[in-house]
Amino acid sequence: MSALNRWLIRHFWVQLALSVAAAIAVLLLLHATHPGSGWGLYGIPGAIGTGVVLYSQRRRQKELVGGTTEGLVRVEEALVREEVPDEPRERAALSRVVEQRLEATRRRPVALVLLYAMFGVIFAVIALDGGGPSLIVYGLIFAGALFWITWAGGRQRRRLERMGSALGLREGAREDAREGRTA
Repeated sequence: MSALNRWLIRHFWVQLALSVAAAIAVLLLLHATHPGSGWGLYGIPGAIGTGVVLYSQRRRQKELVGGTTEGLVRVEEALVREEVPDEPRERAALSRVVEQRLEATRRRPVALVLLYAMFGVIFAVIALDGGGPSLIVYGLIFAGALFWITWAGGRQRRRLERMGSALGLREGAREDAREGRTA
């Protein structure tokens, strides 16, 4: 698994292609009774949006680790293994990445509530529309997606918090730095 992760980090285009293929497959499954009716309309902007988001995240992460793909691979491996590197440069890069990701997940509970509400409204609209079999399919997809997002996101957040503690980062350090206070 670690070899696959390293390979995917090195080859951004594969991540993009897999994301687009998965999105189109889901859309084709959802619109199986009317092939071509909606997946092109939703798939193309979704693919472009996916590419933009993945590229901007990747660029930001590479900047934090010094601009190299190999540096990004080393930081990701250290995060997965939850090992703090001994080399000061790698340790600083890992600290920057952990701090940035912790900051990005700061409003996770609010985002989850909004996501659950959005999926609930969509599910209710499908039910009111006389959903039938599609209601079951959407329900299973929504339940699976919400479970996965909640579980995997919580797991990643706990891993980042453990790494932050191991690196000596403290919660609120970013706000203190902005206000000019020292630890």
